[in-house]
Amino acid sequence: MSRRMVAPTSRRSLDQVGRLLSVQAAGEFLGTTTGHVRRLVADGSLASVRVGRFVRVSEEALVRFIDSRTTPVVGAERYEKGELLRAEIRPGAKWSPR
Repeated sequence: MSRRMVAPTSRRSLDQVGRLLSVQAAGEFLGTTTGHVRRLVADGSLASVRVGRFVRVSEEALVRFIDSRTTPVVGAERYEKGELLRAEIRPGAKWSPR
């Protein structure tokens, strides 16, 4: 049985995609196991590319994944504006807006 060649729906240059990493390298990048990376790929949370029998994850996909799950720091806007002093942030202290 021969495989049919399918034209890609979009062509992107290698500069846009970035380096393709193995599942192991992606796990090291994220600080997780290869099994966790495979689960993220399987449930569609992490974009991947199949190259033959190998699964590869682009650096761009990893950065997008991290960005999509990063939560903002509470009070960061006030701190950046100078409204919140370092003295007000104490370990164990509860922060509440003024």
